[in-house]
Amino acid sequence: MKAFSVQQPYAGFFVALNRSDSTPIKQWETGRLKTNYRGPIVICSSRVKSAKINRELREKFADLINQSHLNQLITSYAGSAIAIADLVDCLPITQELIDQQTELEKRVGFWVLGDRTKYAWKLENVRRIPVRGQLGIYNLPYEIEIA
Repeated sequence: MKAFSVQQPYAGFFVALNRSDSTPIKQWETGRLKTNYRGPIVICSSRVKSAKINRELREKFADLINQSHLNQLITSYAGSAIAIADLVDCLPITQELIDQQTELEKRVGFWVLGDRTKYAWKLENVRRIPVRGQLGIYNLPYEIEIA
C-alpha cells in the first residue's frame, strides 16, 4: 500500500472535521511532488524534529486544534499511520485552483505559486486508522502490507 508522511498538525487536519459543515479541515496535500498514482494511500504523521516548529504550528493553529480531537491526535500518533484516503487527483497549482479553495483549506495548506509548491493532491474518503481495541486476537477491517 502507498503512503506519505505529513508533519503535525497538518496530518491531523485530514481527519478532523470542520464544525461548520462536517467536511475534513484539509482535503488537499500541496507540495513539490507530482504523482500519477490514484488509489488508496495511507496518511502518516511524521515525527517532529524541532520542538520550536511544533510549538509555532500549535500557536498558529490553536483555534483549530482546540475545537477538535486534534490535540490528542497530534501528541499520541506522532510517527504513526493515522488514516487511509483515496488519492483521486494531482493537479498543478494555478491561480484558478487556489481561487477555488475555501479560506480554511488555504490556511492549512501551502497554496502559493512558485518554487516551493507545484502540485496539489486531492484526497477523498478519508477514514481514520486507529482501531477500536478488542480482547484476544481479531481481524483488522483492512489489509496491512508487511515489508
